[in-house]
Amino acid sequence: MSVEVNSLRPRLEADHESLLAELRNLGAGAIELWKALIPLAADRALPGWCWERQLAVNDAAIAHLVALAEARRGQDSVVADGLLDQANVWSFNVAADLAPCWPGDELPRERVHLQAGLAAAMNCLAWRQQLGKGDFPFALAWWARGIHELFLGLPEARSSFQRAADHGRALAIAQQRSTGIDGNAVYMHLLNEGCAAIAALRQGDSSGGQGLRSVLEAFDEQARLHPGEAEDAAFGQGQLRCAAERLGLGF
Repeated sequence: MSVEVNSLRPRLEADHESLLAELRNLGAGAIELWKALIPLAADRALPGWCWERQLAVNDAAIAHLVALAEARRGQDSVVADGLLDQANVWSFNVAADLAPCWPGDELPRERVHLQAGLAAAMNCLAWRQQLGKGDFPFALAWWARGIHELFLGLPEARSSFQRAADHGRALAIAQQRSTGIDGNAVYMHLLNEGCAAIAALRQGDSSGGQGLRSVLEAFDEQARLHPGEAEDAAFGQGQLRCAAERLGLGF
């Protein structure tokens, strides 16, 4: 039994469930096929795209790689870690894709999609711990957890964003940048402080309003002080404003 890379798109569009069942039976031989299929499943321009199909592909691919990693763990830990890291990356990517905070992305997310994004972020955190990842990957994973908690209305969102901001501050220290909320801070610190402020607002804590304004102003200052970071600063501001507006918080 074999599956050709050039057959993935038509088979995905025609009957993705049979395609996934076949790939599951290919063992390690399916790894490169999964790598080709994941971006196809995420391509919203393809006929039949929907969250359910994208998630079915991601879930199948990630489960397959995790199973392969577990099977190789006692034989070759380097290979096993590589497989687990690929699953970790795919899990983060789908969590980020599901996040409802991207300007210009008007596709609706139902509660089940937010729950899937939260589960993916939780997996990232566990796997990054197992793989001994550093501050930047952990800042991303805690942000992914927090953003889904935020839109699900879970109180844990604020502490998740603070955990992400803590990793952002560690990055700032390593780069000899400011650990305050100002133009010399790093992106991951400012973004997550802003997200934590939005979470505070959603919980009825009015101090979040000033906190969010301070972060938006810091991004403006960052763009002036570090012109090479201006695009990232604008992106961060856009994400924060988008999240606040979609939550009805008036920013």
